[in-house]
Amino acid sequence: MSELLKQRGNDEFKKGNFYKADQLYIEALTISPGNVILYSNRAMTLLKLEKWKDCLLVCEQGLRLDTEDNKTTMKFLWRSGIAYMNLNQFSEARESFKRALSMEVSNKSIQDSLSDLEKREQLFKRSRSEESLLQEKRLKTDDTRLRVPIYEVDKLPDLSSSVEVQDTRYSHGSESRSKGPTISTISSSLATSDSALAKSYPDAPSIYQLSSIIKNFDDFTFNYCFDLPIPLLKKMFAGGSIDISFVNFFLDSICFRLDMDHSDDTLEKSLQLLETLSSSPRFSLAKMLVIPEKVNGIRSKLQNLTRNGNTTIKNRISSVMKLWIN
Repeated sequence: MSELLKQRGNDEFKKGNFYKADQLYIEALTISPGNVILYSNRAMTLLKLEKWKDCLLVCEQGLRLDTEDNKTTMKFLWRSGIAYMNLNQFSEARESFKRALSMEVSNKSIQDSLSDLEKREQLFKRSRSEESLLQEKRLKTDDTRLRVPIYEVDKLPDLSSSVEVQDTRYSHGSESRSKGPTISTISSSLATSDSALAKSYPDAPSIYQLSSIIKNFDDFTFNYCFDLPIPLLKKMFAGGSIDISFVNFFLDSICFRLDMDHSDDTLEKSLQLLETLSSSPRFSLAKMLVIPEKVNGIRSKLQNLTRNGNTTIKNRISSVMKLWIN
């Protein structure tokens, strides 16, 4: 029975139905919990689903099983390395790749992964460095704007004075501050239900608020980010080099919505989001850190939606995707 489920899982994997394949592998593992190949297959499926942490757990479980199959062990280590790399845990990724390579020195795929790791780590550090400089510049600008002159006085005003004493902490930009919740408000409610989250996320978040919001990988947040107005996003990302975390999250949001909603509106908004991200400063740098499979997956979903569509839409999809695929 478990062998039949495994074969069905393999068939779904070949079709690109990774979620269904994963469910079949899980079902097979309940019958044969000691089957190392099932763990290996599931780890590969989780990579395709971009569930990096789940993949690491499955690889760890597979490595714990008593096996003399060095090839399977090598696959676990290699897939662990890929998951670590996509979590930006570069030291752990390097160790996993090197251990895998020691078992098969001539393995070209692992060699390529190590080479890719070095490039991505350098680009990640460069991107972080540029973003830090930009943020420091913004903070200095904000500090200059918020500086309030202090004057010496001979005595304090009488408590009964008719002059209203204002709280200067919010004297600058108080009108805009009152329109939405603060980052602390958002952070304190991240673990709450969707209805509570709906009240916490502002209609027009700042770049700093959004950086906190995208730490939540849930259905509500994917929909929230997907539905943000394009003019707002263009203005938000025009201020400096776009961080790879924003790019990855919006790509995840696009994937999520395309899976849930096959309407023309979703197709159009997906293309607009892809165009907006690609027009951001330093996009060419951020693009190099994006996993090709993720972009190819979006392209496939868009093409599937327009399989029987007109040529104009198909040409537009092709044009937009060229911005993402070298």
